[in-house]
Formats: sequence, structure tokens, C-alpha cells
Amino acid sequence: MNEKQFLIDKKSDSLNGSNETKHESSRLEWAESSWFRWGHLFCFSWIIPVIKSGYKRTLTIDDLDQLPTDDTALLLMQKFLCYDWKTTSLSIAIIKIFWKELAISGLLLSYMLARMAVPLILRQIVLLITDHQTSSSLRYVYPIIYSRTLSEYHDNIAKCADKRIQVLSEMINEFHIVKMNNWEDLAEKRFIFRINAVDFVGNNMWYFVNKWFVRVDRYFTAISFYGVIRSPVTSFLLIAIEKTLQLRVAVKRIDQFLQESQQQTLEPADTDQYQQKGKVTLQNACFSWNNNEMHLPSMNIDIESGSLVGIVSNVGSRKASFFAAILGQMHLVDGEIFTNGSSFSYASQSPWIFVDTVRTNIILDQPFDKQRYMNVLRACCLNADLESLGPTADLTMIGDNGINLSGGQCARISLARALYIDADIYLFDDPLASVDNKVVKQIYDQSLGPHGLLKNKTRLLITHQTKYLIDSDQILYFDHGLVRCELPSNAYQVELENIPLIDEDTNIKPATLANMLDVDQSHIDHQSIIQDETSIKKSTVNWSIWAYLFSQSFFDWFAFAFLIVLILPGQILYEIANILLALLLNKLEMNGSHNRSTASIYLYMNLANMVLSLVSAILFFRITLDGTNALQKKMVHALFNASIRFYESNPRGRILNRASRDQQVVNEILPATLFDSVQSLLMSMGSIIVIGVINPWIFPVLIPLFEIYVVLHLFMRVQIIK
Repeated sequence: MNEKQFLIDKKSDSLNGSNETKHESSRLEWAESSWFRWGHLFCFSWIIPVIKSGYKRTLTIDDLDQLPTDDTALLLMQKFLCYDWKTTSLSIAIIKIFWKELAISGLLLSYMLARMAVPLILRQIVLLITDHQTSSSLRYVYPIIYSRTLSEYHDNIAKCADKRIQVLSEMINEFHIVKMNNWEDLAEKRFIFRINAVDFVGNNMWYFVNKWFVRVDRYFTAISFYGVIRSPVTSFLLIAIEKTLQLRVAVKRIDQFLQESQQQTLEPADTDQYQQKGKVTLQNACFSWNNNEMHLPSMNIDIESGSLVGIVSNVGSRKASFFAAILGQMHLVDGEIFTNGSSFSYASQSPWIFVDTVRTNIILDQPFDKQRYMNVLRACCLNADLESLGPTADLTMIGDNGINLSGGQCARISLARALYIDADIYLFDDPLASVDNKVVKQIYDQSLGPHGLLKNKTRLLITHQTKYLIDSDQILYFDHGLVRCELPSNAYQVELENIPLIDEDTNIKPATLANMLDVDQSHIDHQSIIQDETSIKKSTVNWSIWAYLFSQSFFDWFAFAFLIVLILPGQILYEIANILLALLLNKLEMNGSHNRSTASIYLYMNLANMVLSLVSAILFFRITLDGTNALQKKMVHALFNASIRFYESNPRGRILNRASRDQQVVNEILPATLFDSVQSLLMSMGSIIVIGVINPWIFPVLIPLFEIYVVLHLFMRVQIIK
């Protein structure tokens, strides 16, 4: 039977078409190919329609254009596929592929030279006006602290971020299980928050050395140079160094991944064993995830072909790691493991469903066998569910954009996917944990049991429902990686009673999920409860969130008030020092000498300003760090107390991505951006006030400019948030 011809018909086409996101062609690509190319790019005409739409209403994914062909990942992937990553470094490959773009960026050197020439030209003009000599020497000192310690620091940040995402992923998975089993009270007592405070220290200092007395032309030239290099040195240089170090760490990690050797190959012990597929033998086998820490110590296990092996233990006893070792996903440190060239099929405890039809989710990339497919549906009790889907049956779209499925239905579809594969060894990691108890018995009898669909296959079953282990040919009890007991089925009643297991009565309650065998009780919600991630309810952050962020420090609101007290005097001292310097220069021009006491006052004011700025910066980052840690605790607490509907209506990948991304923004981007914004705002206000005191006519000019700025800010602010 032709698989594609059978699967794709008018109904499935219409369903697929209705769920696909349609995008307009790339306006940027059109602008670049137009005869008026530079006009469109200079005026940003290609993005203006999107900006206007975003100002009038909430933007959705449909409002965005398709990516230009040059920016698609497929084109970039083809450029990288021609390299042998065993012998080629990622940095070398990037240079070879993007050498043209890197060469073009080198043209910025001429731009920087032109900017540096402007103060020198202005200096000559000042000299002509003041009738001073033009001979002088300028010194430029560019100290950039580029140490290995900072590189290791970013490497540690990347490792901690990976660990945080891994822990958060495990937490999201376990929260769902806790909610289904009604273990909130027990888990709350054992919930521990670990706070890792990351202290960022950035030190850079530059000195301007001049042995001559201060003159107007030199002061004006120095201030002009500082104006040119202030933003690049204080902001972009540090960002460039940080991004360069992050790139170095990322390239090192990617290189290590690309050059990683394959996991151990599972070789047959001998010719006789190879002919007996389905047999698994471990002889003093030791496994590790990273070749350093022993995760599964010496194991001696012999599993016969066609047997049913039950695996039981307490939670966290590395049962899943045992499956990973059999599948070759762990490093074999010592000993031997033989699977005799057998093929595997694996069903995880957490089912995963992708956006496609029910049938495609089951057969995956396997050839379509109608008889086996019908047997699998019958074994997993899916016939009643397919009948309730209407005429589309198993051609109905499911997933984020399809209909809503319950947790039990997702688990049975995932189990059906594993059963459909014609393998020699089947690994089941408690796949029926979220299935109703009335359904579990029939699924076990029709698929996993001694008279089920897989009766002649080797089956390894992890389960906490110990009543189904009575039919096992062998029972393994794990205790933190150690196989403490290896029992035959006839010793089940005698030995298993002494093994502390989770009571099966604490498993899924029948009232939690509906009995999907009864068509009258089966309810399929054709409108998915999977929420649209792009939906936006509010375009601003509630002020209560800002208040919560700044009130979680060690002294509550007093620390924030003290921070304001430090910032305002520092800015006032900065502006007074500038006024004092202007007075000092005027006296120098008039009298030909400078007042030592005035210069001393100017020095002390700058030292005080430096101390206040340093203390306020430390206090600011300490306050925001405490606030972000409190927000993280609140987020984890909200995930723990979320309803089961929240986990059903939001894919776990989306939860993990949103939580990790938001935490990165709050921990790393928000403090630095907020601190720079406060400094820029205060410096701008101070400059305007000083200029206004000297020349009050500046205020009538600034008022219309301020109104234009406010209008543009309100217009662009909506787009930036969306």
C-alpha cells in the first residue's frame, strides 16, 4: 500500500492547510532587489507596514514576513556541511564562510579615523580664534584588560546556565507528575531553593597625562575626544569584550560537541549469541555520563530473549539511566555489554506529541503496515478515541495547532508509537503512569503481558504498579544505581514484600482522567486548549512588579531609598565639578595662572563623585540581584502550584523556554540596562540644566524637540515590547 497516497487525502489536506501559518513574502528581500534599493533601505519602507500594524493592534505571527532566502537556516547549513568537523575548528570555518562580511566590517576603521579627526580640526579652529600656538602632542592610552580569568568566568556562566536549564526542565516534568499524583503537600516539604548569586566585576580605567598647564584649546580637544570615545569605551568596548569572550566559550563548547566521539558500539559476544537477538548481557559493566563520575557501577545482568523483565525501585534510583546505558547513550567505562545486534524501541514516561495527524504520530518514519497498525490501535485502546474524532479519525491534526488531547490519550499514542516499531527489545519507562487505572489493565494484557502483542519480544518495564510484575520472568530492584535484587517470578511474593516501593494507591486517581474506553464518556475538545504563545494581554509591566523587584533587598525599601540618596548627590557633584572647571579655565585665561585651592576642590569633588558612583553601582546591582532571586523563587513556586490544566495547555518546551529566557533577561540584561538608563537620564537632565542656566534661550528650543521625542518614544515603545 502506498503510504503517502493513503495518508494524504482531501480532508487531511484541508486540515493541514488550515493549520499552517501563512506569511507574506519578504519585504526586505523585495526592497533589496528593487531599482530604488537604497531609498527603501534608507527610509526603512520595508518595515513601516509592520510598525503601523503593531501600533494599531496586537501583532501575531501572521503579520511577520518570511525570512529572506539568505537568512534561512537551510542555506547556512549547506555552507557548513562541506567541512569535516573532526579536523576543522568552528572558528576557522566561520572565517572561511564569512570572510567577506568580516572584511566589510573592517571598513569601520576609516569611519573611526574620521571621527577621531574631527576633534583635531576643531582644535585648530580654537587655536586660530584664541591666537595660541598650534604645536602640541597628544597621547592616547588604550588599556584593555583581557585576561584568562574573565574567559573562565564566562565559561562558568555558560555551565551554570546549562545546569539551570537542565534543573528547570526536570522540575517542569516532575511538577506535572506531582500534580497528577496529588503529592503537593509531600513535595512542598522537600522543596529546596538553591540560590547562586553571580557577582559581575568589571574594572577599566584610563588616564590622561599632560605635563602642561590646562588651556582652553587643550581642554576643548580633550573633552571632544572623550565625547567621541565615551560611548564606545564605556559601553560598546565592554560589550564587545564580553561578547568576544562569550563567543570564545561558545565556539569551544560547539567544537567539543562536534568533535565528540560516538558512544560505545554494542558488539555481539560471539556468533551464537548474535543469532539470538533480543538478549542483553552486562558483565561488570560500569557507565558514566561524562567519563568522570561513575553513575552506574559494576552491573552483572543477563536478560534472556523473549522475557518480560520488571524494574522497580524508589524514585531517583537511576532506572532511566539503566535504559540510557542499554541504548548506548552513556559512556561504557569498564566491563562489557552485549545486545547481539538487536534493534530497540523506547517509550518514555513523558509522552511527546508533534503537530501532525494521529497516524503520523504513531507510525513516525516507519513504513505503513495496515494490519500491524490496527493491532497496535487495539492493543493501546485507541479505537474508541478515533471513533469519537468523527470522519477524519486518525487523520485528525493534533498538537499545538490541532485538537486537545488528555494526558492519558497522549500517553497511549506515545506507547502506540513504540509498539508499532518491529524491534527486538522494547524499553518501557513507566509509560502508563498518566493513564486511567481501568485502561491500564487492558493495555497491559493486550500489549505487554504474556499473551499480548509483544509476547515473543524482550520487554523491560519500569513501573510502580507492582501488581503487574507477577507475570514477569525476572525482576530487577535498583538502589541508587546498584542492582540490589535480581528475582525470578516465583520469588516475587516472598522477596518483593520487603522492597519499599511507592504504594500503587497513590498513583493516578480514577477521577483525574476520564475512562476513554467508553465512547459516551469520551470527550474530544476540537478547539485546542493549547494557548497561543504570541497572545499579549498587556504591553507594560505592572508597577507592582517593579516595586517587588526593588523591595526584596536585605534592608527592604531602606536600601532603595539609600540608593537614591547616593545617586542624586553624585550627579550634582558631577555637574558642579564641570561648572567649577569652567570657572577655573576662565581665571586661567584672565590671570595666566590657576588657583591651587580651586584645583584641589575640583580634585576632591571628582574623587567624591567616583566613590559615590562606585558605592551606588555596587548597591544597585546588589538590590537588583536580590530582587531577581526573589522573582525566581516566585516563578518556581508558581510553577509548582500551577493547575494540571496549565501543563496540559502549555507544552513543556514552551514553559522551559519562557522560564529560562525570562530568567536570563532578569538576571543578566535587566540590571545592566536599567543602570545605564538611569545614568544616561541623569546625565542628560544635568547637562540640560547646566546649559539652561548658562543660556536660558535653550529651553524654548528644547520644548518642541522634547514633544517630538515623546511621540516617537510612545510610537516605538509599543513595537519594541511586541
